[in-house]
Amino acid sequence: MTAGGADPRLGQLEAVRQRRQEDALRALQQQRAQVMAGLRQAEAAQQAVQAALAERAAFIERLRQGASQGGVSVSGLLDAQGWQGAFDARIARANANLATVLDEVARRRDAFDEARRALLRAQARLDGARELALRERRALRAGAGRREDEAIDEAAARAWHTARHA
Repeated sequence: MTAGGADPRLGQLEAVRQRRQEDALRALQQQRAQVMAGLRQAEAAQQAVQAALAERAAFIERLRQGASQGGVSVSGLLDAQGWQGAFDARIARANANLATVLDEVARRRDAFDEARRALLRAQARLDGARELALRERRALRAGAGRREDEAIDEAAARAWHTARHA
């Protein structure tokens, strides 16, 4: 017990819970930053897929225009087939990269959700420690008030007794 009568362990408990809550908040902020970075990566990967698709579409359109203007030679068709394969491979790589990035974003979101739950638990424990300390202080104040009232009553009784026997 301290000079005020409060149990010092309650203050220590509250301080520990406060540090844990702050640690959990920092972890949540770090996880949020990682999720946001992952979302930016996913956006860039999606743009790469769209760019590859647009490039292939432009190539096909050029082939159509060439065919409508004067026909296409066999060597031109073979060339186009090679380019088409290259575009398809590029699109497949871009899609695979996008899938990998999206999987990583999902993993980061799961970690963020876990960090959020940890923060909520830490906050609840901190609130509990604060409530416990508050109840202890209230009980001490109430006890001090009762002792003061008892001391006043006792002093009044002594004064009355002294006055009566004087």
